[in-house]
Amino acid sequence: MSNTQTQSTSTHRISSITQTLKSPKHDTYTDDERFPLYYNTTAALFEANRDLSRAIRKQKRKALMDKFNKLHSKSETPPILPVSPASTAYNTPFDSETETEISKSTRAASPATESESIPKPKKWSDMFQADIPRAASPAPLATGVQALGLVLLRIMYEPGYLPKSKIPILPHGILNTGNICFMNAILQLLLYCEPFYNILRVISQKSAASMGNSKTPLLDATILFLNQFEKTSQDAADQVGQSLNPEHFYKSIIATTRFKHLRWGQQEDAEEFLGYLLDGLHEEFVESICSLSADERTKLLGSVQGETRVKMASALETISRGNSSSGSEEREESEDDEEDGWHEVGSKKKVAVKRTVEVRPSPITVLFGGQFRSVLDIPKNKEAQSITLDPFQHFQLDISDPRAHTLEDCFKLLSVPEMIPYKSSTNHEVMAKKQCFLDNLPKVFIIHLKRFQYFQDDAESDTYGRIEKLRKTIKYSRDLQIPTECLSNYYKKHHKQAESDNNYKLIGVVYHHGTSAAGGHYTVDVVTPDKSNWIRIDDTNVQMVKAEDVVAITDVDGIKSSYILMYERV
Repeated sequence: MSNTQTQSTSTHRISSITQTLKSPKHDTYTDDERFPLYYNTTAALFEANRDLSRAIRKQKRKALMDKFNKLHSKSETPPILPVSPASTAYNTPFDSETETEISKSTRAASPATESESIPKPKKWSDMFQADIPRAASPAPLATGVQALGLVLLRIMYEPGYLPKSKIPILPHGILNTGNICFMNAILQLLLYCEPFYNILRVISQKSAASMGNSKTPLLDATILFLNQFEKTSQDAADQVGQSLNPEHFYKSIIATTRFKHLRWGQQEDAEEFLGYLLDGLHEEFVESICSLSADERTKLLGSVQGETRVKMASALETISRGNSSSGSEEREESEDDEEDGWHEVGSKKKVAVKRTVEVRPSPITVLFGGQFRSVLDIPKNKEAQSITLDPFQHFQLDISDPRAHTLEDCFKLLSVPEMIPYKSSTNHEVMAKKQCFLDNLPKVFIIHLKRFQYFQDDAESDTYGRIEKLRKTIKYSRDLQIPTECLSNYYKKHHKQAESDNNYKLIGVVYHHGTSAAGGHYTVDVVTPDKSNWIRIDDTNVQMVKAEDVVAITDVDGIKSSYILMYERV
């Protein structure tokens, strides 16, 4: 077709459509009448079609507004535009230009401002509600929104800041499309740890949302993912929700330095992943507190008093000091051997060197943090004792001793003296006595049973050794009392009035399935928030189980082995 014929045909179409638009009955136009670009054979036609399209849209908007005004002309209150249930608060069923015209008209007739009708997100929960539509949302815990560092300090030290009410959780499976059962099991374990979930919930509702390049990517990803488990009114009749896709969470964490070693499809150790996640959250919390301005710190301390003020001031000092140094401290001091009970004979006072790793506090250390005391008793040495205090967030418990058959046995064997060769400061070869104790117990005790052990090959072997799984059975119960034999006298002295501080209830178990340290599968059992039921989760498979089944020995061949135990102080 020639250019002249094409121009004549297009001109006829324009004239025809223009005449049709003059009819009041014209209410729609077809896709052909939109004049796509390939109809525009010349620049003149392009301009003509563009002007026509604008005229059509203007006519359509006017017709829509006429119908809208006629429908609501007798209404005393401004009409409410319908919003699709599947859309967020920022979308309407109309195209952007139509919405602009209608919303201007509506806002002109309504005393409400734009910020009131479509509020900009100020805190985490606003962003979640936009991304994950809910039929109903829990009532906010507070109206004020504060800096994350301020919220963290209040969580740690302000009594009553964390809610005591039970949070309803709807069980969901988690999709596993790339050997990520290790991650799925740990996320479920932390989700059903009620104190941990409460901390994240308060952070999401009371702290300012991260905008742009976030300084807390692990926190953001964890809150966003776990927020999907909160049960709402529309879930009331459901016992188990649809399985969730963790792809966004996974992509978010591997973008961080701590998790950049993860590879999709590559199996990892669940305990190692748990440690990385808790350490990462701890560091983000500490940095958020460090970033508080002097004015924010002063106002915070001025708003509290008594013991709360003292603890907050001490925490701020420790965090600031740790930010400018290595955070470790080594000093010589006198130790009362009778008080600590590490010497059978000797003088009352012994010179000892104590090495202490100073921990910067965060909600992670307050919840999961404990302290381990290692004592080395050295004869013919300048310092009679070498004492090391090490913090932990999940405790690695040796189960290799043939005498260890129960969890309590493993703890008792912890403090049994061990004789090791040692060269003293006077250059003598001596046998030093080593003992280990628990110096401080956490609120939530994460116990890692050390099932993977390194075995050295004999001298004639060409290999360097191997790692094998210890498939022995370690019995445990729902109630745990930490044996006094493994508690230091320092702990006993400072907890005389709280004998129940070493009593715990089981709230979760992670299992390793398999015979090799190089692979296998992970599943988890967790207790519901009301502590009345147990749930067994194997990726997307979610089922209720009896409490007796959680502590029962069901796999005598060692294929399924308890690997991580989580206890909460009662």
